[in-house]
Amino acid sequence: MEITKKIPRILIASPSSAAGKTTVTCAILAALRRRANEGEKCSPIAFKCGPDFIDPLFHRAAGAESANLDGFFLSSEKIRALFSQYTADIAVIEGAMGFYDGLCVDSDRASSYDIARTLDCPVILAVDAAKSARSIAALLAGFSRWKSDSRVIGVILNNITEERAAELKTVIENEVGLSVFGFLKKDARFSIESRYLGLSVPSENSAIAEKMAILADSAEKTIDIDAIIAAAKNAPMLSVPAEPIFPVQKNTPSVKIAVAKDEAFCFYYRENLDLLRAFGAQIITFSPLHDKKLPDGIDALYLGGGYPELFPDALFENTTLCESIRGSIRGGLPVLAECGGFLYLQALGVLKGTFCNTGKLCRFGYATVRAEKDTLLCTAGEEIKAHEFHYFDTSENGTACTAEKPSGKKWACVISEQFDETPALPPFSQTLNVWAGFPHLYFLSNPNFAKNFVEAAARFQKMRSVLRTKCSVCPKKHRKSIPAGDFSL
Repeated sequence: MEITKKIPRILIASPSSAAGKTTVTCAILAALRRRANEGEKCSPIAFKCGPDFIDPLFHRAAGAESANLDGFFLSSEKIRALFSQYTADIAVIEGAMGFYDGLCVDSDRASSYDIARTLDCPVILAVDAAKSARSIAALLAGFSRWKSDSRVIGVILNNITEERAAELKTVIENEVGLSVFGFLKKDARFSIESRYLGLSVPSENSAIAEKMAILADSAEKTIDIDAIIAAAKNAPMLSVPAEPIFPVQKNTPSVKIAVAKDEAFCFYYRENLDLLRAFGAQIITFSPLHDKKLPDGIDALYLGGGYPELFPDALFENTTLCESIRGSIRGGLPVLAECGGFLYLQALGVLKGTFCNTGKLCRFGYATVRAEKDTLLCTAGEEIKAHEFHYFDTSENGTACTAEKPSGKKWACVISEQFDETPALPPFSQTLNVWAGFPHLYFLSNPNFAKNFVEAAARFQKMRSVLRTKCSVCPKKHRKSIPAGDFSL
């Protein structure tokens, strides 16, 4: 069953990568947030097309919660359901790569265009105008007319002077028929540095709040925010599933899941954490860089990706936290470790393997992960959508699962093992408590994975309670102390 909703929305896309989509999107978000704080009904919610983790961090720095919309991870129906569930006064969606770039050259699946079509969303192209003039008009004509349902309504010119923007506005509006919603000057004050996995994350930009304030000032001066709001409000009614994509939580959270979150670990899908909450988990964040031990009373541990290789000294000089993680996992604590979190467990000595920076992306891209045996998160044969995004590789990738790209390329991945060294005590037996590997899982593509993780946490919680009351042997006697490793670049 479907219902129709009025959801103001706009999508900011580009002809290619590195054209300034994130800067333009953040400028609009920061301006909308400022207006909303002043009482105007334009509170923004942000989305990112594709599997990117970093751009949503900048959306949040600009003042808007952010989630991902991905045509590989989810069907069109589920994308509309997710989009509907995260509504606000206005939704600003940032595209990925070039507007029509999808899974492969001969497919637009999972492209920004695919999302615009799925959500019947008006599109504004952000175009880098630094090195072109009249040719920009031809570019825009091609992008807006190549597909009859492109939904491209206008453009924002990036890296351009006020004088040149005025000249191009006349040409574009008269000869192409698209609206020019404004421009952004090139300004080093809000430039964002890049590195090998994309933009530097906001936590590394000490002046990020100042940058966003400058962007908001610039947007109010040179971008027609009122026209963008009007265009978003003019988006057609959207048909969405009546059934919410997240289960409705009826009870208070029953388990506590610790999530590593700091400068070193910051790659998480908002949807993953929200789905864990929907199944009854309380999310408690902690910092492997700054906290001395794991949070008290936790029932599971989630170590996401990020940049742990940039902080080897700080991570492994925090010896008490390292020992807390080792001891807890060897005491049976369920742990999900993805990418950087996976390498962190290898460096701690919890998992076997050596690793190094290969200097290039390894197995980069989308994959379907299929379990070859029963694991912590699923039974043999179950599948989930995922994405790999890393330069490091390891001698021990695991064999619990097989990952397969849309092209058909396959490889073994994921360690799912038993590291519980506590005494087996009826009615409990020692069980798998570790899932670790390079794939970043997308839980909404198979919610059973999230549900099983929460249920594993509940089993651990119950086992720990029984051990406290019935076991006379301290579990610490059964824990091994393993020297810390390091990230060798």
